[in-house]
Amino acid sequence: MIKSLLYMYTELQCEATVEEVFIMDILRPNCEAVMSRKGNVNAIFEAVEQFLKQSPLITVWSKLDEYPWMARYDFITRGVFPHVINLLEKHFPHIWAPSNPDSFHTNWTRCERFINVLEDCMPSSNHLEAFRNCDSLKDFVGKWQFPVYFQLR
Repeated sequence: MIKSLLYMYTELQCEATVEEVFIMDILRPNCEAVMSRKGNVNAIFEAVEQFLKQSPLITVWSKLDEYPWMARYDFITRGVFPHVINLLEKHFPHIWAPSNPDSFHTNWTRCERFINVLEDCMPSSNHLEAFRNCDSLKDFVGKWQFPVYFQLR
């Protein structure tokens, strides 16, 4: 069923619509539930990572050899990652503050692990390259004040 719907949206050239629905109607409610229960950075990352492992949409997306038309979607680069970054900016702006070097290091290493998980979910090298070159990842990495952190260490 999901493959048929995704194919239909691909034929209609409405991939962006599917990606938006995926984020707004499926991922966002899961993130909000985690925020209301636990409300910490690690909990958000763990919830998103678990969600990606269990999502039938991501499973189908990862099978580009069977469904080559799925290559037009990019759920992580255009959806998941920007959504998670917006959550971090809104609820956890302190993670980028290098004033506490130990906390800064813990936050960076957890964020780096999350990025690695996202990279592992990419269905192709083209998707991986697009993710590594996307503005949201560059902006995210640019927020980390490594020179200040290393001065404090």
